[in-house]
Amino acid sequence: MAIKKITIALKTNNPLLKRDEVQGTVTFDGATPSKNDFAASLSKELKVDVDRIVVEGIYTKFGETAARFVAKAYVSKEELATIEPKAKGKKGKKPAEGAAAPAPAPAAPAAPAAPAEKKEEKKQEEKKVEKKEEKKEEKK
Repeated sequence: MAIKKITIALKTNNPLLKRDEVQGTVTFDGATPSKNDFAASLSKELKVDVDRIVVEGIYTKFGETAARFVAKAYVSKEELATIEPKAKGKKGKKPAEGAAAPAPAPAAPAAPAAPAEKKEEKKQEEKKVEKKEEKKEEKK
């Protein structure tokens, strides 16, 4: 899964978010490279630290050894952390030994009654009111 060539088709500077947005194609041998492997190769191409690159996606068609990619290179790690806080929280990391396990999520509140059930309840209430009114009229 070696990356052969990275071709940058579009590089846009986004000063508001303090990043460069990059699109292009990548050719490779074997399987599609992982985002981490691709980020390492792209960092060499852009001459930027790997920690400042976020790969949005690598889009491959079945059986091809070329793919489109979309990535972002931030000015600093701090900017990346403020704009994309979950980007560097990679999947697969295990909590440190001795660290407490995350607390289980609280139980979800009961779902509100469906509209059909609400209509039935209203009809029953109306019938009760009508019966009470009929009884009052009969007594008079």
